[in-house]
This record gives sequence, structure tokens and C-alpha cells, in this order.
Amino acid sequence: MTYQEVLALIREGENSGIELKVGSTVREPGDDELAQMYQSSLRLNYGKTPVLQATIDDLDRSRIRSYLQFTLNYDITSDVSSLEHTMVNLELMAMSEHGPVPTVNGILLFGKRPRRHLPQSGIRSVAYRSTVEEYDAIEDIVIDQAILPELREDGRVLEPGLIERALQFIARHAPPPNPLEGARNIHTSAYPESVLREVLTNAVAHRDYTIAGTDILLNIFSDRLEIRSPGRLPNGASIEAVQNGFRYHRNQVLMQALRDMRYVDGRGMGLRLKVIPTMLQLAGKPPVFVASETEFSVTLPKPQRIDENKD
Repeated sequence: MTYQEVLALIREGENSGIELKVGSTVREPGDDELAQMYQSSLRLNYGKTPVLQATIDDLDRSRIRSYLQFTLNYDITSDVSSLEHTMVNLELMAMSEHGPVPTVNGILLFGKRPRRHLPQSGIRSVAYRSTVEEYDAIEDIVIDQAILPELREDGRVLEPGLIERALQFIARHAPPPNPLEGARNIHTSAYPESVLREVLTNAVAHRDYTIAGTDILLNIFSDRLEIRSPGRLPNGASIEAVQNGFRYHRNQVLMQALRDMRYVDGRGMGLRLKVIPTMLQLAGKPPVFVASETEFSVTLPKPQRIDENKD
């Protein structure tokens, strides 16, 4: 179901009987709360929602070209109508009464400034000097970037996407203990890049984008790194199930695009086979996973060494 279809049900009164308990108070949920319930149960595909105030000019065609060439071997032309037709078929644009407009997914993946239309689409990144949150942070920024990068012809990144920007922030504030061998960089940060890519990709792909007013939060402390993604686990999934490879795709199109670009392999085994054993080996303790009604968080203990074979 699209966001508009859920709101149509609300207007038709088909949500009667649904109640929300807040403390000792029981009340009917508001529109956004009901949409979040549908999203959590995977009955709502919010990513297909048209962003009516946007146009194709709000999308970065260089990033679109990279994606289509890399995944479909498809070379887009300067013909706008042809490109819009392709994007509609991929559910990255949708038809409106005024013609094709980007969907939420299209803005997230390719938007020139995604937060202009979706203020909840960024990663707030904060670096602290110590082990606790402090008012005077070293750096506190919100990364406003399309999820997917622009690639060179050989597949290397030309212009970074959201995940690469987050990796750059981590590299600035969590440098490796032995970054150089001669004049060559061995590792970009104290945390294995394969682990960081996995947890960042999961946060971006699985967050609940119906929750407005809050970004993914990346916190770097002197002894650990935290990634907090808005939205509870859907369909009653547990932390244990997620660790053991439970697959859920709250945002199917985003996950497919990230799989197409080889950020993930789609098996759902990244936490079990990569993140947990790698952190156990390098930090001596596992990552900590916490699920609540409002977010899912991953805390990585800072490794004391870097194993070159792990990245």
C-alpha cells in the first residue's frame, strides 16, 4: 500500500477500532502514527509515495546514469521523457496529475539535496572527545547526500554517496592505530570498513522513513561507535532473529538498489557472518544491538588492532 492509500483508508474510517496506548491514556492514532504502524507491519510501501513538489531536475542524472549503466548496462540519453519513462518503470518516479514526479525512493537514491524534500533523509554525525555525550562536540554535522554514488567507468567512486560520506566522517574522527605502511594507507579508520559498510547500509536501507524530524544518528566516542536508526523492527522481529539472518525489507526498492550496487548480497547474513565475528576478533567483545519502540541501534566497541585480512 502507498502512503496515499493508507490516508484514504483513514478518511474512509476503516481504521476505526484501532487504538494507541500512551502511558495510561488510550486514544486513536494520528495519520503519521497510523502510517508508521502500517510501515512496521510491511503493509505500507512509503518509498513509492510521489514527492509532488519535486521534478526530475531535483535528481542527479550523473548518479542515475551510473546506476543504470552499472546494473542494467543501460545508457541514458538527453531525452527527458525517455528517462522519466525508465524511472517510472523502476518505481523511482510516479505519475501525478502534473506528469512524472520523483518518488520518495527516487529522492533518497538520487536527490541533489534529499533533505530539501525529505528532512529525515540524512545522517547526523557527531564526534565526541570522551566516552559520553558532551555539549562541545569535536564535530556535529548532518550529511545531506543521495544514497548512491556516481561511478567512474571502471566502477570506482567518482562522487561519494551517503554511506561513503559517513565513512569519511568516521575516518576523520576514528583514525587507525597504524594507518601508514611507508607512504601507503592500509586502513581508513580504526573500525573495519567491511563492518562499517554493513551496519551503515542496514541503517540506511531499513530505517522507517515515515518518521519525520529525525535522521539516522552516527555517534563516535573515544571507546565506541554508535549507529541509531529510527523505527522499530517490523512484524515482531527480535534482535536474536536479526542476528541469525532474519531478512526483512521495509524499503524493498532501496534494498534492491543497494544490492545492485553491491553494498549487500541480499542473504541477510552480514551481522552473523561478518559484523559479530570480526568485532569479537578485533575488539575482544561483540557489538551491542538494542531494539526499542522508536529505534534500532548498533554499538561497535573500538578495536585495539586492525587485521589486514578482515577488510
